[in-house]
Amino acid sequence: MKPRIAYWVSRFPKTSETFIVDEVIALEQAGVDVVLYALAHGRGAVVGEDAARLDARCIRVPVLSPRLLLAQVQWLLRAPIRLLGIWARVIARHAHAPRELARA
Repeated sequence: MKPRIAYWVSRFPKTSETFIVDEVIALEQAGVDVVLYALAHGRGAVVGEDAARLDARCIRVPVLSPRLLLAQVQWLLRAPIRLLGIWARVIARHAHAPRELARA
């Protein structure tokens, strides 16, 4: 079975995150199935053919979508300690800025 990885990003494509395009391309070349999710479409023009190709298949998921909430519940049931650890790091890192915390 082919390995599968999901990338969740706030916006895609985003010029400041071109490393994601490079990572996804490298993973695909290594035989990994990569699914890209974004909460919003990036601002500005798409830079490069690879970014345009990934943008065309990027799945847009609103922050409070049933799909995103269901995924959180599934991971909570599947790996509660890991997910709660991620939530704790996100909260600790962004607690000083409520807007950033909401976006994170």
